[in-house]
Amino acid sequence: MVSLVDASTFLNQLRRGRSLVSESIEATPQDDRTISDLLVDQVEFADLILITKTDLVDAAETERVIAAVRAMNPRARVVPVTHGVIEPGLVLDAHLFNTATAAAYHGYAEELANPHTPETEEYGISSVVFRADRPFNRERLIAALRASTGLVRSKGYCWIDTDLRVAHAWQQAGPNLQIMPASLWAANGVTPGTELVLIGVDFDHESTLQAFQDALLSDAEASALV
Repeated sequence: MVSLVDASTFLNQLRRGRSLVSESIEATPQDDRTISDLLVDQVEFADLILITKTDLVDAAETERVIAAVRAMNPRARVVPVTHGVIEPGLVLDAHLFNTATAAAYHGYAEELANPHTPETEEYGISSVVFRADRPFNRERLIAALRASTGLVRSKGYCWIDTDLRVAHAWQQAGPNLQIMPASLWAANGVTPGTELVLIGVDFDHESTLQAFQDALLSDAEASALV
């Protein structure tokens, strides 16, 4: 699949998180997605990403967009486009799409395996992984999230002290974050814990990682729940 990313608007639209309804571009009357949701889906599922309108922004902004896109989708080919000039061979009979890869791709699996790309930080893009083997305290997690800045994409699963039996799915696009009960740990064969990929623009990832660490239950708190 080929996706086009507008270099002049991508990062701003990703961070704003406006609803499709507010822009009158919803697919159905029940469509509650945001523009951020749509941008993330189109970037993460793509096999080829064309960065368009690079002639409307400076080189530094183009590199920031490219770095953000690569952090979100490490497997896709990313090609900058100037003045709308696209080599036909890039998209015609390119044979980039693979059904098996598309069906199996989980978006964050590659980042979990290779959690840090230092060169992207030159452009203000950070991509890091948070792992933990004990639950979050719900209130401290909320406080950590509210204190973070620049986080535009995160996904994975987490363990929260409100119900230790339950695995929660974690999905964020732009400013919109959902943490929802997904299944019982005992039913899915996964050891209870947390694995999250965090991608940000001008993102103080060290402070956020420490805040997440501090939001975990202490030894005393964990013992009290057993």
